[in-house]
Amino acid sequence: MRTASGGGPIGFRKISGEWDRAFEVVMDGAGNAYVVGYIGVNVSNNQCTLLKYSPEGELVWARYYPMYSVCYGLALDADDNLVVVGGYARINILAAKYTADGDLVWFDHYTVSGQYTPAARDVAVDADANAYVLAVTSQPGRLDDYTTIKYSPEGERLWVRYYDGFGLF
Repeated sequence: MRTASGGGPIGFRKISGEWDRAFEVVMDGAGNAYVVGYIGVNVSNNQCTLLKYSPEGELVWARYYPMYSVCYGLALDADDNLVVVGGYARINILAAKYTADGDLVWFDHYTVSGQYTPAARDVAVDADANAYVLAVTSQPGRLDDYTTIKYSPEGERLWVRYYDGFGLF
């Protein structure tokens, strides 16, 4: 979607069907928009989707993850590389880094042992291009827990921390 100088929408693009969801959009310094979410065949068969739109609202490229994945968070580093986070196959935390041209730099999926339905919900990138991924992990009959993962700019998992939480944020 493009916005007029007053902030109102002047354009909108629909990608697929009724099970599609977009969760976050970020803008780079050139005015390109990056959108993350998923497209789906039905309520449980989703495919994580990353889209890049030009300042004029034209689709520049689209990237997709395997089926049974969702993406919720997106962040840009100082070089306009994108870090995308979500969940895969209801057992893995998903994180990936792309260049502004849509080339994959690195990909990681992290399984949280004994957990049910983990999904990364947000990501932040520091001045050194390290990515900090925040995930919510759930088990039936328990309150939600939190997992934070720090990645180097090259995608190396530097550390993982767990927190026994009290519910969704």
